[in-house]
Amino acid sequence: SVLTPRGWAAPNAVRLSIASRGTARRAYSVAATAASTTSVRIIIQGRNLEVTPAIRDYCEDKITKAISHFEGNIKEVDVKLSVRGGDAGTGARAQRTELTLYTLRHGVVRAEDVEDNLYASVDLVCDKLKRKLRKLKEKAVDRGTWPGAGAKSGTHLYEVLSSQEVVDDLELDRVAALPKEVVRAKYVQLEPMSVDDATERMESIGHDFYVFRELKSNTIQVVYKRKEHGFGVLIPRDQ
Repeated sequence: SVLTPRGWAAPNAVRLSIASRGTARRAYSVAATAASTTSVRIIIQGRNLEVTPAIRDYCEDKITKAISHFEGNIKEVDVKLSVRGGDAGTGARAQRTELTLYTLRHGVVRAEDVEDNLYASVDLVCDKLKRKLRKLKEKAVDRGTWPGAGAKSGTHLYEVLSSQEVVDDLELDRVAALPKEVVRAKYVQLEPMSVDDATERMESIGHDFYVFRELKSNTIQVVYKRKEHGFGVLIPRDQ
């Protein structure tokens, strides 16, 4: 059957309500009336393009399908659609879809793609998202940290976005003076984890490095992608 964004009733009783926030920004609530009720906000923004009702509905439909088996563990989905080149600038026309998904307990998942066609870009990003969510769930189930599948960790480490939650709005007297070449300061919360877990998080968010607190030694370490192949880890030397 074909999923329609409005008035759609799925077997797991997912209900969509739409709140308009202007042409380029829409917010949606995905409320699951299953055992554990959750609310997922889908925010769609456009850069150098108008988010038409057709584009909005297409994104909503594709994202809803991609997260249908995971919505109970998702807090928010942020979608950025942009275009460059062609009529919008120099070079070949390229349409980008960037998707950032915030889970309740398992960090941030990111996916992006650039195609000639915006709808194709949305399709590929949602496919990437679904694969990442499936991989994330499989590993969480193996560890017993996925709700309803084995023992639970007992601590919701990610109810406020991710383990590297950024605190941008700090009081001025808490921020030290920075050299001119430093354009931004970020304050992060570091969760104790293993090197393998940190590597997995790095891949999930699409970064080249990840700062974390190593579980056994309680030291701050950094995993990073090596140019040749594989990963590396920076470990502080004892003084």
